[in-house]
Amino acid sequence: MAPPSFKDLGKKAGDLFKKSYDYKNEIKVVSKADGVKLENGGVSGKALVGYTKANWTDQYLGDIEVEAHSCGLAKGQFKLKKVADLADITVAGGACGGLSVEANVAQDNFTAQAKISHNLNKGCTGIAASTVFGFDGVAVGGNISLDDSGTPKDYNIGAQYSQKDLTAALVTSSKGENVTVSVYQNYSSATTLGASMLVKPEDGSRLFTFGTEHKLDGNTTVKGKATSAGVVGTSVTHVLANPSMKVVVSAEFDATGSDITKAQKFGIGLNFGDF
Repeated sequence: MAPPSFKDLGKKAGDLFKKSYDYKNEIKVVSKADGVKLENGGVSGKALVGYTKANWTDQYLGDIEVEAHSCGLAKGQFKLKKVADLADITVAGGACGGLSVEANVAQDNFTAQAKISHNLNKGCTGIAASTVFGFDGVAVGGNISLDDSGTPKDYNIGAQYSQKDLTAALVTSSKGENVTVSVYQNYSSATTLGASMLVKPEDGSRLFTFGTEHKLDGNTTVKGKATSAGVVGTSVTHVLANPSMKVVVSAEFDATGSDITKAQKFGIGLNFGDF
């Protein structure tokens, strides 16, 4: 089997600490008919923003996605799978003139990605490439991104070791200056554990993060995380059968603050329909 792409090294632990922790109020309705998935919703932040997103598969263009927001943002993309039995090609663009073409190659023991970004007003804005080699659960790779003049903007390396229930990864960031070490484990069929350490040698800091996810039953999942900086986050996801709805409630607390019971961030997400 092909190893993970570079951006997926350490992703399991990262998702454990990020997914479902949406500190915003959001409502969306998802419907599926005749091969088209339609999503309509609104997000309350500094201002209420509505959006519409559609996904479907075309015989010639592959997987297509278009999206429009009430704030004027619009974007779309289509993905061609296995072009010449070798690569997946994704072409994406936006209303502001941004355009990108990304190629993904996945073969036994090898994956590679290359992306070119272009702006109709500014010309080429950047090039990024990454590659990962893997064998028997071990994956090692690197990536690099260049600006329009060919000067490196960022470059990093990473490694990951995976077994059936355990994944450990080491990935650098900020031109290799910072290092994140993470561990993700399926403790049981209902419980997942994770831990990470971010080391920044430049300022001598270390940030530890611990998290867990537990399925109380087939409809309810609880998550919790805490960092060495005193940040504590919780999230509860519950799915209702009738009406078909998924409710996500998230909160974040500062354990070092004067009132640790007061949520610093709070959000409720409601997802109706065929999600």
